[in-house]
Amino acid sequence: MRVVCRHCGLPVAVARVVADRPSYCCSGCAWADRLLSAPAGRPPGDAALIAGGAAAVFGGVNQVLLWLLSGLLEREGAVRGAGLALVGAHVAGLIAALAMTGAQWRAGARRASDLALGAGAILAQPGVWLAAAAPGWGWAANLLLAGWALRGVIRPRQKSLGADR
Repeated sequence: MRVVCRHCGLPVAVARVVADRPSYCCSGCAWADRLLSAPAGRPPGDAALIAGGAAAVFGGVNQVLLWLLSGLLEREGAVRGAGLALVGAHVAGLIAALAMTGAQWRAGARRASDLALGAGAILAQPGVWLAAAAPGWGWAANLLLAGWALRGVIRPRQKSLGADR
């Protein structure tokens, strides 16, 4: 069944329509709409989306910081510490990819492209396959997934939905 995104008005494919649950084309639209339509006295957004976004930011930042730390430790001759920092970078990248994919899923973005990018970002984490690999590709995949997940934030809010907001 096809419905329209509550925020931007783009078509969204859903298995079934739930009366009290709005449909969104991406997590960015879900976040923006929930932020803009929060009732007075209630925090904006959805707890799961906020938690997913926070975990993604925390994981992505720590992925880069631990990757840089591993390079500094290796340059100083602390090979064991460098290896541990590199493993930490891989874990942080995997956490970020899983959190962003979970936030997309929670927002209702379940198109093939959403799922493929989420799975691609998870599988692009080099720590999943090679423990000694640099996490640069994983970080780039996470950055691409973050841009994709938040694309709805830059879309204009649909103007024809006045009454149900």
